[in-house]
Amino acid sequence: MLDRLQRHLGLDVRRPDGDASARTLTGPDSLLRAFGGASFGGGAYRIHAPRDVARLTAMAREAFPDLGPGTTCIGSTWCGDQIAVTDTSDGPTVQVLDIAWGEATDTGLNLEGFHEHLLVTSTDVVLHVSLYRAWRRAGGAVPGPDQCVAFAVPLFLGGAEELANLDLTSLDVTWGVNGQLLAQVRDLPPGTAIGEITVVGPDDPL
Repeated sequence: MLDRLQRHLGLDVRRPDGDASARTLTGPDSLLRAFGGASFGGGAYRIHAPRDVARLTAMAREAFPDLGPGTTCIGSTWCGDQIAVTDTSDGPTVQVLDIAWGEATDTGLNLEGFHEHLLVTSTDVVLHVSLYRAWRRAGGAVPGPDQCVAFAVPLFLGGAEELANLDLTSLDVTWGVNGQLLAQVRDLPPGTAIGEITVVGPDDPL
C-alpha cells in the first residue's frame, strides 16, 4: 500500500500499530488504519491520526461550507492544506482544501490515484515542496503532527507567497482563524478593499 509514494517521498514516521498489510485503499478507514499518524517527505505530507479526524473535518466544513456530509479529512500538507475524501456514487473522490487561498479543488481521483499517481507525478503542485525546501534551508523547523507552516497573512487577503510571510503555528489555529476570515470575505466582489476584520478566539464571547 502506497508503495510508489513511499519510494518517491520516503516514509518518515509510522504509527507503531499501523497495519499496511492490505494492498489497496478501499476508503479512508483503510488508509487511517495503515498510516494514521505517518508523515512522508520530511514532513511535507502527513496522514491524520485517527483521533484528530473528526475535529479537523469539522473545522474544514466551517471553512468550506459547501463540503458535503460525506466528506472526511484524512491528511494535511506542511503548509496546512487538508486532504479530504468525499463519498460519491462512483466511489471516494479526493479534494485538496487550500486554506491559504480559500479554495477547494476536486482532483477527480480516488485515494489510490491521488497517493500513487498525483503525489508522485505532481509533487510540487500539490505539496509545494520547492517552498518547503526553501523554508528548511532558511532554518525553518519541520512542523509537528499538530502544526503547519502557514502564511501569516493569508493569500486570499493579499499575503505574499514568500518565506517572509511564513510562520510555524498550530494547524487548529490556522484553520480556526482562516475559516473565520473566509466567512467574512467569501462573498465580497473581486477587488473589494478589506477593512476591519474580526476573529473570535475559543474563550471570547460571541
